[in-house]
Amino acid sequence: QVLSSSQPCLLISQPASDQDFTTSRDPLFELLSSMAATQQGGTTLESLDNQQLMNAKQRIEEEVQRFAESLQFFNKSASIYMSAGSAIKGLHEAQEGQEMLLPLTQSLYVNGTIASVDEVLVEVGTGYYVEMSTDQGQDWCRRKVEKLKSTMDELQGVLRVKQNQLMQVEREVSGRSGSQ
Repeated sequence: QVLSSSQPCLLISQPASDQDFTTSRDPLFELLSSMAATQQGGTTLESLDNQQLMNAKQRIEEEVQRFAESLQFFNKSASIYMSAGSAIKGLHEAQEGQEMLLPLTQSLYVNGTIASVDEVLVEVGTGYYVEMSTDQGQDWCRRKVEKLKSTMDELQGVLRVKQNQLMQVEREVSGRSGSQ
């Protein structure tokens, strides 16, 4: 039984990541660590030998790739929360007792019945659900989108810095290969 008359009618879940969070470090922690490292000073390119320069180039390319992937993930997550907020808003047009499909995963749905158009269950963490009014649920989704957009803005700034660093390293590499 998915819903009973005492349960709210809509479940809003956290976006799933392609990463296994139980075996890896927290991605946000890694992101913030990389951002902090970006803002610190470093060695000049001219003082690096060719091998060190190529290693730096490879590391920066990997960081650019990781930041771009994180940006895509945050964008996708924001989209999911916007959709969830819209679904909650649309709940006002539904009627109690109306049948609907409930998403268990992104590709698996089960039949259910709307028990209440005034309350929803919102997943606020790994397996933790909070019963909220529809207005509270919409506000929660809106705040999540705002937080994600703020993080994306910061991440875009870091990505630009990393892309500039990569261009500088590539110029140094091409300058050295042209002078040999």
